[in-house]
Amino acid sequence: MNRAHSLATILAGALLLSGSCSRQPGDAGFTSKTGMKLDSLPAAAPADTAAKRVDPATMHGFSVEASGAVELHFYDSEDRHTGPATAEEYLPVVQLALSNPNLHPQERTSLEEMKARMQETGSAGEFAVTRRIPNFKYTLKDGETRAEFTGGDVVELRIRAVGADQARLNLRVWNDRQLRRAAYALTTEPGQSGELAVSSTMDDFAIGWDGGSGKIDREIAPAALDSQTVPAK
Repeated sequence: MNRAHSLATILAGALLLSGSCSRQPGDAGFTSKTGMKLDSLPAAAPADTAAKRVDPATMHGFSVEASGAVELHFYDSEDRHTGPATAEEYLPVVQLALSNPNLHPQERTSLEEMKARMQETGSAGEFAVTRRIPNFKYTLKDGETRAEFTGGDVVELRIRAVGADQARLNLRVWNDRQLRRAAYALTTEPGQSGELAVSSTMDDFAIGWDGGSGKIDREIAPAALDSQTVPAK
């Protein structure tokens, strides 16, 4: 067993015990399951009526795409989090793994380096992704973040700048009447952050922005905003 595989096994075990994150580090392709189990689905409707039935939840939702030196974090009304793991979420997993007296010295060194990195940056996003919001797809790949939520609930988007860069963010929201698209161009510096309440019926598309003071000090309007009517079914 090589060192990387051994360390991943240790952390996976710690994750099962702690329940901090939904997936062990290194896997950003997993998507959260819907709240309904497969065996609980209703029986198929007759062919002449099944086509007319549309799940209302699928008619409402939003998607976000972003690139650049930003992390996208989402929180629902129950304070469930989907996004790069925070230090608060993932440090207990590493601490639990470090408490194993049988750790190989190299594994302990790697875990200590992970711990120090998280304490330095305040983030564990480079090691793990947390997925707790139902009906939410979230992927990180090659510096691109893609998120999609199905449903009519309001979800808070929190943007965390992780470097000095130009960031791009595209937002789509839809419901049974309208599709709206907003594009943002952000200039980021470490310590900056933003927030936006996102839902399928949102009207305010301005991002509240904290330039580093610790409080929202300005708003960033979309560089482009358009909408189109959804044809009646």
